[in-house]
Amino acid sequence: MIYPNPAKDKISILINNRQVIKSISVLNLYGQHITNLNNSNDKIDISKLESGIYILEFVIDRNKLRKKLIKK
Repeated sequence: MIYPNPAKDKISILINNRQVIKSISVLNLYGQHITNLNNSNDKIDISKLESGIYILEFVIDRNKLRKKLIKK
């Protein structure tokens, strides 16, 4: 779960406690890679992204999960 969504500057990610996020990639709606996000803190800084709709791709253990993010 990503919250808040839509978000302006920072987001938080809620996952199962046993799972570890290995990486977070930001994709545009065409599936093109934009950047990677640092997930070492409780809050993830998205302030450098332009306003719009993005797909966040999480690598968790051996799985990939995609969630939509709306940046104000």
